Amino acid sequence: MQTQPWAHTTSASALIKAFDILEELNILLVGIQHIGPYILHVIARRVKRVEAMETYSLYRCGV
Repeated sequence: MQTQPWAHTTSASALIKAFDILEELNILLVGIQHIGPYILHVIARRVKRVEAMETYSLYRCGV
């Protein structure tokens, strides 16, 4: 069975697109790796702030 010449071009083009997508995903994941700890730090600060506000409000209410 002989394949059509355009079939090779299509599969090569699809492979190139797939590798481009994988490269973009890799860049995105590396970026998330670097930003992740900062995001967790910000979330932890906000949680602590909310806990402090709740504690203060309970103290003021006399609970």
